[in-house]
Amino acid sequence: MTTDTTIPAALKFRAFNTGRCYTIHGQRIAYTVLGPNRVAMMDIDRQISYVLNMPAPLRDSDVLRAYDNHDGTMCGVYDADFQAVRAELRAAAEAVADVRRSVI
Repeated sequence: MTTDTTIPAALKFRAFNTGRCYTIHGQRIAYTVLGPNRVAMMDIDRQISYVLNMPAPLRDSDVLRAYDNHDGTMCGVYDADFQAVRAELRAAAEAVADVRRSVI
């Protein structure tokens, strides 16, 4: 499968925490729509990135379901055009509240 890396000019990034305990921060995921049936996502706590095959509009649960079902292409190496999207996904995911609980 070839991946078209043409990035739309104005991307909107969304991020959420699943509450799953993969790290002390939980599981923070960010995503953005790249185009028809193409959603880039990053799970920064598991250090996994995908381009998912799914239509927009999206809910967080739709992205998580597609990710859990491996409905996409795992991304390991990014070309230069995709580096900016990856950086924005990481920044969005890092800004999400974590699930750490205070220990008394």
